Amino acid sequence: MKKIKLLSPLLLITLFFLNLSFAEKKMEVKIEGISHKKALENAQNAAEIYALNGKTAPPELRIQWLYEEGVKQISNSLQPYGFYRAKIKGDLIFGQETISVTYRVDPGPQIPIGQIILGVTDLESVKERNTKEAPDEYKAFTKIINSSKLKVGAPLNHTQYESTKSKLSQKASELGYFDAFYPYHELVVNLNKYEADIDLQMTLGDRYRFGTSTFHQEYFSDEFLNRFLHNMRLNNDYSDEKLVQLQSTFNETNYFEDVVIMPQKNMETKEVPLDIYLRPRKQRTLTFGVGYSSDIGPKVMGGLNWHYFNPYGHKLSTSFLFGQKKRDATINYQIPGSDPTQDAYNIFFNYDFENTSTKDYTTYLVGASKERTRDQYKYGYSLHYQYDRFRDVYGSKQNSKLLVPTFYGEWKSAKTIPFNQFGFKVEGKIRGAMSSVGSDISFLQASIGAHTFIPLGENNRLLIRGMIGNTTIKSEDLNKLPPSLRFYTGGDNTVRGYKYDGIGERGYNGEIYGGKKLAVASIEYEHKISPSFAIATFVDAGDAYNSKIDLKYGAGAGIRWYSQIGAVKLDLAHGFDKDFGDTVRLHLNIGLEL
Repeated sequence: MKKIKLLSPLLLITLFFLNLSFAEKKMEVKIEGISHKKALENAQNAAEIYALNGKTAPPELRIQWLYEEGVKQISNSLQPYGFYRAKIKGDLIFGQETISVTYRVDPGPQIPIGQIILGVTDLESVKERNTKEAPDEYKAFTKIINSSKLKVGAPLNHTQYESTKSKLSQKASELGYFDAFYPYHELVVNLNKYEADIDLQMTLGDRYRFGTSTFHQEYFSDEFLNRFLHNMRLNNDYSDEKLVQLQSTFNETNYFEDVVIMPQKNMETKEVPLDIYLRPRKQRTLTFGVGYSSDIGPKVMGGLNWHYFNPYGHKLSTSFLFGQKKRDATINYQIPGSDPTQDAYNIFFNYDFENTSTKDYTTYLVGASKERTRDQYKYGYSLHYQYDRFRDVYGSKQNSKLLVPTFYGEWKSAKTIPFNQFGFKVEGKIRGAMSSVGSDISFLQASIGAHTFIPLGENNRLLIRGMIGNTTIKSEDLNKLPPSLRFYTGGDNTVRGYKYDGIGERGYNGEIYGGKKLAVASIEYEHKISPSFAIATFVDAGDAYNSKIDLKYGAGAGIRWYSQIGAVKLDLAHGFDKDFGDTVRLHLNIGLEL
């Protein structure tokens, strides 16, 4: 039997405390001499021993091994940034409380690029393709190539090489070149000549096209849903951007609760069929509310809207307002056009009654219109027949029948205008009637308005707006023009400091009766006090008149809150012409600025 020799208790205690003392030591690791920020970060990540910096030291043999490995790891980590002649010296010091490791690095010069071949081998054939998008495709690849930092004489950087390669591959995939590959992709480092040669060439191959789209839903007609693919049929070359636009289009139609589009690549036919899963939203929405206005008294409001009335995407919207001094109702039946996102036909009926200090009339109106909407402009035309009963300027009751064609439109520089960017909107309308064509009188009316946003640095801007209008009508027929076709001004969006439509020519007993001409102007200064709030001061002027203009002025200050539902504007304004309303009024306006 082999005897085991036991260590003395004293020796055991000594070894225990020595080991405890060693275990409590901290590591301090430094890498010095590398000024290239990315290269230094890479060296710190590559050196395993650097991960121990500030931590409890491992056993001595482990430290010794990590220290020696660190020299090789730091050297290798510098090569992706072109440092192939790095010299590294290190110190390893075992102190009483700290074990210090210091690497002093002389990176040396970065290896330069000697020769470079960078491009897309069949790019010229893309340029020559007889499609509208070909020039944009060509520019997309040439932009990546021209913006690459891989140039003759430039320091070699492996990350730039991989980044350029990745960008070319990503752009090819985005544009539907799913078979693109690299017949040449070499990066050769010659340490004797101390230069690097690059050969990076991509071949695009065939561009895939959108294939058949299959709709997975249970309500809408496929013929109707296929209209949303209108733009893709005009040019069915695949692109990620078109796919994103299609997803956005379905989401913005208000027909669907959920939209999922799944592309399926077919490598044999070079097509990308789409599986489109649609879940309709609730068909109807009911709204109801009560309120009070100083102009019309207590009021009840509501409406019932069919977001889709049948499988062909028709819509029906109804609304009503019932008040002491004002009542109105609207029914609008909308039929989507050939492109449901841009074209719509409307058949509408309106009833409007008002008996206030400025207006006394009843209007029945029925008509039809077509409207086209684009990203930055919208226009439409309509034809409606209206019957009016109203009190004229002399207090007498009048009836009128008018067949009114109308053309209207607007153009704006962008959908939304950031606070520190220039933007504007122009809108206009032309309408009229002829006594020889289903109308009691003849008239021609035109109006045009503009809104301009002028930035003054990051936190200040000017808002300038104006509108003019004119009605051409015989003098003897002016008294027969109903209030619904006259110009009025005053209120939240025109001349603040006055009641809504409280400025115009006066009729009998001094009541406001509007005018055949209009002029409104406003200048407003805004200063942002936080990302979501601004203060404002403004001066407004305007008049609705028949022959001689007499501008009414208002001025005041307010606060703006830029929220998700649009700009919320609260203004306190003073009207300087006491004959046309209250001296001071509070105005609240909520909605998009353009």
